[in-house]
Amino acid sequence: MKSIVLDMKKFSVFMLLFSIGFLSFSQDKQERQYRIKKSQFPDTCKSFFFENIEHTKRVRYYKEVDTAQTNYTIKFKKDRLNYHIDFDQNNNLQCIGFRINEIDLPSDAYSQIESYMVSTFDKFKIRRIFQQYHISIKNKEDQLLKDAFQNMMLPSTIYRVLVVGKKNGRRHEKEVLFDAEGNLKSIRNILPANFDRILY
Repeated sequence: MKSIVLDMKKFSVFMLLFSIGFLSFSQDKQERQYRIKKSQFPDTCKSFFFENIEHTKRVRYYKEVDTAQTNYTIKFKKDRLNYHIDFDQNNNLQCIGFRINEIDLPSDAYSQIESYMVSTFDKFKIRRIFQQYHISIKNKEDQLLKDAFQNMMLPSTIYRVLVVGKKNGRRHEKEVLFDAEGNLKSIRNILPANFDRILY
């Protein structure tokens, strides 16, 4: 009888630990992006792209799914830069961005970003940096297009940094957003198996 009670206690402890681990994992929002055919991409988003943007190369279509919503992305090359345009699940424009190098960042902003990385990871490597322009009440679609294709540096500019870092011996792959001054806005995990698929 005593052994049955002990076994039940062990089982209860195991189930409690398993539940905590499962909840912790499920609350960690991770998105999965994969390439789709042009025919699978929303017509409204395609129309916006072809009506507003000319002289593009290597146009590709992507779908990004998480537990809350589905987003769509068009990636393309224009004027030697790798651009992306993101749409939400209602086909509304979210942001336009392009890939940049560390040297393209304002020195003060890069210093802030580097300081954050040093304080967050024991070791790190920046894989990609994107300069982004997000839709807002002030930034309408026309203005967003103008700012993005003129590569404007504005107070509303967002820098999206994809980084691989180590902390306490564990490897982490993160997407980190910073404002124009290099201050942290948000951070999220990137699924390792799909890292290459979300890059150019």
